[in-house]
Amino acid sequence: MAQAINRVLIKPCDAQTINSTATYTSAQQDLGDDRDIVDIWMYAEVTGYATTPAGNKKLTVQIAPVHTTGGDAFADGAATYLFTVAADQAYRFAWPVASLPRFFKLLVKNDTDQNTDANAVSVWIEYTEETV
Repeated sequence: MAQAINRVLIKPCDAQTINSTATYTSAQQDLGDDRDIVDIWMYAEVTGYATTPAGNKKLTVQIAPVHTTGGDAFADGAATYLFTVAADQAYRFAWPVASLPRFFKLLVKNDTDQNTDANAVSVWIEYTEETV
């Protein structure tokens, strides 16, 4: 049997507008059966805010596992990534991710007192998939 290695890029959050203190929840992601997922990176981009954010000044991204297809997202204690947003400007952040569950939803919370600009928030996950 031959081993296949593929680079995969998914975009669970694509050009979303997220209002002040609101959370965007992606559709359920399914990485597939019988795959080894390695070399995982997550990228988050915000192109701007309505005006300079105040309050907590954070954007939070969570990878919430889902136990089975169509199940509930387990967001309490899920892997959480934060970044500070202190101005009305573009932000681009990248994080290495230790692992991904087969099924998950991405939750993106705008924890500021300002709405994002229209279509301002995107999150990508890049990984290498090995199959046998």
